[in-house]
Amino acid sequence: FKVASDPAEGERLEREIKAVFAQVVDLYQRYLKEHPRDARAYYELGTLYYWEGQDEDRAASLWLRTIELDPRFDLAYNALAVHYADAAAPDKALRFITEALRLEPDQPVYHFNAATFLFSFRQQAMKMFGWDLRRTWREVLGHYREALRLDPELLPQVEDKLVASTISVINDELERAQGPLPTRRALELARQLQHLLALKPDLPHTHLLM
Repeated sequence: FKVASDPAEGERLEREIKAVFAQVVDLYQRYLKEHPRDARAYYELGTLYYWEGQDEDRAASLWLRTIELDPRFDLAYNALAVHYADAAAPDKALRFITEALRLEPDQPVYHFNAATFLFSFRQQAMKMFGWDLRRTWREVLGHYREALRLDPELLPQVEDKLVASTISVINDELERAQGPLPTRRALELARQLQHLLALKPDLPHTHLLM
């Protein structure tokens, strides 16, 4: 929608949008009365609520109904993962994105979201999956790289997060080291650094020391 510069015009557009939203919701609700087991319709109505910012909890309840009707509806698991990540419910976010990936392992957006949630909720991920910190970082980087492999056009969204994750891996490793790193591990970190600099050749080296 075009943003109106006149406040009165903006209010009119907002009323029109709300009216259209209400009409579409009514259409879905009438349809679902006649087809109460249509999983996709519940998913689409939930997505409408979510993207219009009307009621995110209502959206989540509709997505839960979706997977109750169709346990293999991967889109709903991903949507729930995003919702619970936004709601600061890491255990649920990690559980639902894991299931989305199990159902559809070649979906790049799911790998992107998995990496992002594992990075943001790494302490909870370590506890949930029984991983140590090194394994957690390996999973984060692996999911970001898989997202890029499956869809190279995701690079603008992935590269900054991949850089941040790689820096965190290196810094954590250096902070935990009591002395010189073992040669093999030092080479692994060097390769990660090379990959980082290939993505961001203008990155100041001093950022790696922060």
